[in-house]
Amino acid sequence: MKRALLFTALFLGCFSGPENHASGTDQLKHAQFVPDGESNTTPPRQASSSPKGSPQTGLERSSITIHPVTGDPITLEVELAVSPREREKGMMFRTEIAPLAGMIFIMDRTANHRFWMKNTLIPLDMLFIAEDGEVVGVVENATPKSLKGRGVGTASRYILEIGGGESKRLQIGAGSWVNLAPISDHKVP
Repeated sequence: MKRALLFTALFLGCFSGPENHASGTDQLKHAQFVPDGESNTTPPRQASSSPKGSPQTGLERSSITIHPVTGDPITLEVELAVSPREREKGMMFRTEIAPLAGMIFIMDRTANHRFWMKNTLIPLDMLFIAEDGEVVGVVENATPKSLKGRGVGTASRYILEIGGGESKRLQIGAGSWVNLAPISDHKVP
């Protein structure tokens, strides 16, 4: 019993801080939000080695251009995850991602967002992007199927997921700039 209470306290401390109270699903992709005062003694399960499910298809696509701090601009073909359902499923169950491709999550507000890799089978880089297009931080090579919340500790409005190692290969880091004009008319439902 003590172990369950300790886990619950640690879990709530990690995933329901003050910045997460407005909307748990916006803060930690795919997470089950546990409001203050409620107990969740059942720990989340690690994704199985062969999860059941299929990647989402039919998402709207667009091209965006990233301007690294140094080097030439890079154009990526991205899928748009706009609705809560699209953002929740994200890159789950994908077995590959092409170079110069990704998925951009258009969040309903600027906040200190965190993502996990539940049912995500490939390593990903996560670029956290402010409303003005500045890359405020990057999580590199997030571990597949990990339930660890990943973020950069800085407010962002967009999160771009690309193949693991691509941000380093393309020299994209904090301070790079993303031209968001092609997706600026997309509003979260």
